[in-house]
Amino acid sequence: MAKGQIEQLDLPEEIYNNPRTVFAASFVGTSNHFRGVLESASEGLCQVENQTLHVLPVQNLHDGDRVLVMVRPEEVSIQSANEGADYSANGVGNHIAGVIELRTFLGPFTRFHVRVNESTTLTADVPSQQARDYYVAQHVVLSFSPNACQVLSLDKDAAELARLAEAEKV
Repeated sequence: MAKGQIEQLDLPEEIYNNPRTVFAASFVGTSNHFRGVLESASEGLCQVENQTLHVLPVQNLHDGDRVLVMVRPEEVSIQSANEGADYSANGVGNHIAGVIELRTFLGPFTRFHVRVNESTTLTADVPSQQARDYYVAQHVVLSFSPNACQVLSLDKDAAELARLAEAEKV
């Protein structure tokens, strides 16, 4: 519930995996957020922060709508950034270069905070066995599938997005 309104009534797993609103998405778990514009609902293209993200085709939204693309950290893979490497060869649709700022061992997984531009840090949760090769200040490429992207309307959730942005500052 938000402000006396039911946002989503569902099983916790469904809210986590398929949130219907920005509030529901923020209620369970951690996520990466990209604010942008839906370029093509039918082709699953969103323009965010000077790049195009590939998402699944979007229902109930229209080209030009303001959107929040949400990706859970466990859906993000990490690899070393090698000059000239073709990251599209691994079949994952989205690739974002960055530098590891923080590495936190959390038992079965290691959480990486990766700076991708002046204002954006993304989080990747990597199985700890695979995380050993990565270190702070290393240049890496983060990858995630279009299937991992949840696309939510910002026009419907503008007030909630402002609250979420304020909470992220704390």
